[in-house]
Amino acid sequence: MGAFAQMGIGKKKASLFAAATLVVCLCGLLACSGTNAKTTDSGTKAANETTSVSSSEAVLDPYAWKDQYPNQFNSYIDAGYVKYSDKQPNAHGKVNTFFSGTHFSSMTPEVGCFRCHTSQFGPMVEIYGEDLISMDFETFRREVKVGVTCYSCHGNTPGEMVVANSWVSEAASKGGIETSTENLVCAQCHSLPDWGAITTNGDPSTWSMLQYGLDPDTYWEHFQSKGINDPVVPPEESEFNSYTGSIMDKAGATCADCHMSKHKDASGAEYSGHTFQGVTENEALYENCLSCHKNSTVNERKTAVATVKEEYAQRRAPAQAAIDELSAAIETAIASNSISDSTLKQAQQILSKAIFYLNYGSDWGDGIHIMGNKPIEECFDKAIATANEGLGLLS
Repeated sequence: MGAFAQMGIGKKKASLFAAATLVVCLCGLLACSGTNAKTTDSGTKAANETTSVSSSEAVLDPYAWKDQYPNQFNSYIDAGYVKYSDKQPNAHGKVNTFFSGTHFSSMTPEVGCFRCHTSQFGPMVEIYGEDLISMDFETFRREVKVGVTCYSCHGNTPGEMVVANSWVSEAASKGGIETSTENLVCAQCHSLPDWGAITTNGDPSTWSMLQYGLDPDTYWEHFQSKGINDPVVPPEESEFNSYTGSIMDKAGATCADCHMSKHKDASGAEYSGHTFQGVTENEALYENCLSCHKNSTVNERKTAVATVKEEYAQRRAPAQAAIDELSAAIETAIASNSISDSTLKQAQQILSKAIFYLNYGSDWGDGIHIMGNKPIEECFDKAIATANEGLGLLS
């Protein structure tokens, strides 16, 4: 049970806003070159080439936009989104991630995982319909020719924001969630999916938890109704859930406002960098904070961020401790054979619920995303109360 209690709770990287992740969706999605693209004699891909995905709309190779958007394109190149080599281990959405055993060392690969790792996924949904999810994983990955490209955030019209995986925006609308297109672009990969559906159900309308709104109690009830006792809730895949309704969200800040660096080219024209980082990785991004905090300074923002992260850690620790205590108590009860099977099952179910609340309340940005988001901030208290219920059952 100890390992079970830690699964999905585990220690997170310290990174502001977990930053890149939220943005990496908004972004995460903009950048790789297709392996089908032709090359010139010099080894550079031809700018007018496209990567065919056997769809009514081909996914344009990022090199098609190299000349029109050279600064954005080059920043993606610098970030390693195009190369997909092991020399860029932190590049998001890498196709080769799925060709190595390390990525799936603790899970079975599913076709649904590709929704965030290739821009071909949406077009392939159109092609194969409900048969896509049941496709053999090895067969599917052989058809994948590109990772995440400009298409996922912009369609084939860079400069415009497009939610390529339309089922996400449709789910948000169904769930009554009001937000910007810019944030929904990120939500494609950084809002919680219904893992029970996206790995088994071919109907895209079932894939996003956003269709149920954002309330954690409603989510738990949904999982229970589907017989999912141990729902997977990775904080890095639920940042949109954490952020929506927060102080910064209500102030109108988008993911890009915090995670895309601002630059000027040689002519003085401004453009946004497409490396998608947080202040932990790139302290220059503290300058972005001053767009809203106009009377502040970078050093004051650094202090404010450190304070928020410290307070978040202090609030999270008691919830983790309560869950660890319940997990240990269950292990002790099993070892001593001191409780009935029905009581053990009930205690384990209570532990699962406590873990769910801990995970849903956890922020990949160490508290930055969830500031002022009361339903999320209350999750740690719910985790503690739930764990104490289990301890009371075993006492």
